[in-house]
Amino acid sequence: MKKVLIIVITDKHVMPRCYNSLLEQDYPNFLVSVVAKRPVFQHSDTTKLKYLNCVDNRNEARRMFLGSDSDYCLFVDSDIVLPKNALSLLMSHGKDVMGGWYQEINSDRWVAGRWIADNTFFNFRQIQPSVVKTDVVGMGCALVSRKVLEQVSFKPAIDVILKDESGVSLILGECGAFGNDVAEMGFNLYMDGSVVCEHLIRN
Repeated sequence: MKKVLIIVITDKHVMPRCYNSLLEQDYPNFLVSVVAKRPVFQHSDTTKLKYLNCVDNRNEARRMFLGSDSDYCLFVDSDIVLPKNALSLLMSHGKDVMGGWYQEINSDRWVAGRWIADNTFFNFRQIQPSVVKTDVVGMGCALVSRKVLEQVSFKPAIDVILKDESGVSLILGECGAFGNDVAEMGFNLYMDGSVVCEHLIRN
């Protein structure tokens, strides 16, 4: 049976409901690690600052994973609550990149979507049934194979600006950059409609 390393990244602490949801996973072969790394970058734009420090943390997690004997890494953000069968479901498909669904905070957008035109991105507004191919998965709940992580690292992409379907400007960010790099390496990305996570609001 394939071994999974679940890695939670944070700059402060892991929310208790997040951590408990990891320990309750019904998949029989996994370990949980927490990468707690204080912010090292400074930037006047708080959104860009978040991306810079998050990517630094995520690349540290990648290095940890590549030094392990695990076959897959499940990246989980410290404010995401997984259903108990999330890991079993994500692993059951045998894909190199498989994401679970969760919404942006205070938004109807799901953190996944597709390119619909040149430099124009569409975030899903509702969960797609079953398993669907996508261009971006949210790294807050993303299962990634060793094959992918050996070839692809994380980039903040804070200076890459795109548009949503309404013409609003967006930053590409780490999830978009990772999706693009994975596709360029010849891998596909998928979302599992049966894995729906809760995104907690931090106090």
